[in-house]
Amino acid sequence: MIVYRITSPQYALERSGIGARENGGRWNGVGLSAIYAASTIELSALEKLVHLNTQSAAITLSLVEISLPDKKSLYRYANLDQVPDWNALYPYSSVSYGNQFLQQNEFLGMFVPSVIVPESLNILLNPNHREWHKVSFNVKRPFQFDMRLIQTQN
Repeated sequence: MIVYRITSPQYALERSGIGARENGGRWNGVGLSAIYAASTIELSALEKLVHLNTQSAAITLSLVEISLPDKKSLYRYANLDQVPDWNALYPYSSVSYGNQFLQQNEFLGMFVPSVIVPESLNILLNPNHREWHKVSFNVKRPFQFDMRLIQTQN
C-alpha cells in the first residue's frame, strides 16, 4: 500500500515522528510520535496547503511516497462514534482517541477521515510499532504549489 506526504525536504525521510511528538496534532498529543500521511497525492496537497501561509506555500517541498505492508491486520479504521466532534477545528477531541491508539501499539496505522474532505482518508502511522522496519520512504519528486492556489483575492 502506498500513502503520501508533502513536507520540507529536510524532513522528507524523517521516520521517527519527531514533528508530531514535539507539536502534537489532530490525532496525537505532544510526547507521542506519529507520522501523518494521506491516501492520495491530491489529499496530501490539500492537507499541507491548509496549514501553510502565503509565503511558506511558495517554497519547494518534497512529495514523499511511503510504502506500507499490505497486511490488512496491521491497520484499523477510526471509530468516529467514539470521537465526538472529531472534526472540530480546536480543541481537538480526537487527540485522546489517537493517543490511545498509539499507546496500545497494536496497529501500524489508523485510517482517519480528512477534515477537509471527510470522504477521503488520511492515515496516522505509529513509528513505534514492531512492523515499522517494513515501512519505506521515498522522495518521489520536488513539490511546489501552483501559486494560483494561494494568491490573495483583490
